[in-house]
Amino acid sequence: QLDHKRRLSLADAMKSTLNMLSPQLEGKVSIHQDYKTGGVIEGVADQIDQLFLNLIKNAVEAMNGSGELKIRMAEKEKGLMVTIQDSGPGIPAEILPHLFESFFTTKKGKGGTGLGLSICKKIVARHRGEIEIRNIEDKGTEVRLLFPSPST
Repeated sequence: QLDHKRRLSLADAMKSTLNMLSPQLEGKVSIHQDYKTGGVIEGVADQIDQLFLNLIKNAVEAMNGSGELKIRMAEKEKGLMVTIQDSGPGIPAEILPHLFESFFTTKKGKGGTGLGLSICKKIVARHRGEIEIRNIEDKGTEVRLLFPSPST
């Protein structure tokens, strides 16, 4: 297993993911980015790329392919906070507790495997981080990621 952790910028990883997805998003999804930090962590680049890809794809699907995506990064007391907020309809309260379960999916007939968010949770845990998903009344869903700052 080639899990070589190195210092990497979450902002660069996010920008790279957005560039890769830009053909699918262009003209459909309005993206607002607010990076108060470059978000340097000790991490595995491929895993962070997979994390951001899964989260952004989920957000875009939740908005049925069009809407507004707000991505923020800031340093917090406990580390680096990344938030991804979509303008979709939100997640029903009864589904929230099941989001990180393997094979749980709401994408009936759309080819969802139910692995995306469980993989995200594992990636965040491998990076000693935390992930939380919450509804924002009438404003969609917000995913919060908190990563520890690298030891100096």
